[in-house]
Amino acid sequence: MKLIVLSTRRDSRNFSAVSQFQNDVYGEIMDALYLCNKYVSPIAYDMWLKIRERLEWICENWQRPDAGIWEMRNREEHFTYSKVMNWVALDRGIRLAEKRALPANHAKWLEERDRIYEEVMSRGWNQKRSAFTQFYGSEDLDASLPIMRPSIRAGESYESVGRESAR
Repeated sequence: MKLIVLSTRRDSRNFSAVSQFQNDVYGEIMDALYLCNKYVSPIAYDMWLKIRERLEWICENWQRPDAGIWEMRNREEHFTYSKVMNWVALDRGIRLAEKRALPANHAKWLEERDRIYEEVMSRGWNQKRSAFTQFYGSEDLDASLPIMRPSIRAGESYESVGRESAR
């Protein structure tokens, strides 16, 4: 399988996000790699080694606050979407390893994936509003919910966002 890499270079003098820590991207990448493996061609072993290394890194770093897809200036939060995307990355890595019988640290990845899920449900869910919040402790609903919903099967929250935005 060949990966096409598009340049994302920007003039860093005018683009401050270049220095921000954004931990959400790994979920999108792993979902794409999982689907590519499933529908296009198998992931090569040398690529798997890089994926496995990144999944190990996620296990050690998903707890960190980040700038999120919202690219907050001068602050980092525990963004619900970033946490969900780390869950997605580990989930897709586990699935990929199982489907292809690739060597993996299954127990660790499962444990961390489940820890993320439990944390998102306990800290990212606002019971009063029946919705996920933008970040832990926030009252603001998460506008990325349409992306998160299929990832973690959160049906009720999607309807809450619709009700809130109609107000």
